[in-house]
Amino acid sequence: MNRNFCLDLQDGSKIPGANIQLWLCGNNNINQQFKITKFYSSHASGYAIYSRANGLALSPYNSFKGNFNSYNLYTLPFNIYMNRHLFSMYQFKY
Repeated sequence: MNRNFCLDLQDGSKIPGANIQLWLCGNNNINQQFKITKFYSSHASGYAIYSRANGLALSPYNSFKGNFNSYNLYTLPFNIYMNRHLFSMYQFKY
């Protein structure tokens, strides 16, 4: 772990499929600001994470690109495959 790096929306892209990367933390960098929302439905529940910069939900990259040997995060509208955008949250101490 390195506390100098943050999740970051690459190039502030507004396009669905935009990559999430690790980048040096910046002062109030909107590309590094995310909103976590609890989601419930009859089919799924969990936490959705939205980029403040583009308003899109974070998703596992491999399910979008079809490469199951490589994992990453990207952004898509939440209403597309909403159960793929849901995360579980666990508390841990380090």
